[in-house]
Amino acid sequence: MKTSYLDWNASTPIHPEVRDAMAEALDEFGANPSSAHQAGRRARAAIDRARTEVAALIFAAPEEIIFTSGGSEANNLAIGGVLARWPGHVATTSIEHPSVADAVSYWTGRGARRAGAGATRVAPGADGAVSADEFQRALQPGTVLVTVMRAQNETGVLQPVADIAARVRAWNADGAHSAVSGSPGDGVLIHTDAVQAAGKTPVSVRELGVDLLSLSAHKMRGPKGTGALFIRRGIELEPLIHGGGHEHGVRGGTENVAGIVGLGRAASIARRDLEANVRRAGGLRDRFEADLAATLPGRVTLHGRAASRLSNTSCLSIADVRGHALMTWLDRRGIAVSTGAACHAGSDTGSAILAAMGVAPGLQIGALRVSFGPATTEDDVSLAVRAIVEGVAALRG
Repeated sequence: MKTSYLDWNASTPIHPEVRDAMAEALDEFGANPSSAHQAGRRARAAIDRARTEVAALIFAAPEEIIFTSGGSEANNLAIGGVLARWPGHVATTSIEHPSVADAVSYWTGRGARRAGAGATRVAPGADGAVSADEFQRALQPGTVLVTVMRAQNETGVLQPVADIAARVRAWNADGAHSAVSGSPGDGVLIHTDAVQAAGKTPVSVRELGVDLLSLSAHKMRGPKGTGALFIRRGIELEPLIHGGGHEHGVRGGTENVAGIVGLGRAASIARRDLEANVRRAGGLRDRFEADLAATLPGRVTLHGRAASRLSNTSCLSIADVRGHALMTWLDRRGIAVSTGAACHAGSDTGSAILAAMGVAPGLQIGALRVSFGPATTEDDVSLAVRAIVEGVAALRG
């Protein structure tokens, strides 16, 4: 049976160059990178190289990169690191990844008795994108943090982070709105979860205008269990893991040298191949959507199509078919897709993201996410379209 992996937004197969770099690191850099001897210094140098590679991907300075155990920890460090030091109000969206949404709920809940604490969650429009105007209205004198993802993991819709950041900077420029005592400029800080975006679309912390940015290795052909947080120079977060002063004193614990090396190499490859991968994935995605719509005329709804999307992501619903049932049908035929975020795998209750977009309940339950990558072929697309059509006929029958 021919198999086809079309779930690249959930995780990506490790790149052979990354695997080789990690194998070398495991063999050559076994010493503690905090040790002063030669072996320790070699391990430290490997981490420093990776830090430079990750920084280059997002146009940051190496000293602004902190390594973590993944995107979820990076998101929690960004949010908790701000709110532990400056409790207050958070402006966010109703379509964030759970590692952001739950962290916001936790930290604003802890400060609920403080005046001005809490969170405002901005809903997206029908196209899946939030409005910068709505974000501006969500700001209030007690706001200390704005957090909005760059690319929505289910729909692939790119959020207007740069426009939102510009509104926040204008807000910060008004001295009457200063809220974050001790932070640079005494203003609202801006975080973006770029876990789904980094390596799949151009990401620049300078162009986005953010103070904090999260990314993950396994979303761009690196190893699981490794991620990074960009912290703009001058910002001092409260550590969530204490001990040892590692990672510029922000994240305690002996560094995962092999994982960090893998992340660095994955970032370097993603930067090198980005333009070609974006163009190729977009062609495959567009062909998939066109072929499916032509084969099932009037029955396919594409979510987020009216907005700017990641080139590799297609979120769709087929009338009268449950997404989980169709996913199971495809899985039995060797085709891996998703019904939404991987952390909600197995759920048949409908997508909360599509609900926030105002999608009808029947289409929420029918949602399927198909995501492409550098190893996806034209044959994979043909196989997926044919199997989906067969599955729809069988399941409706």
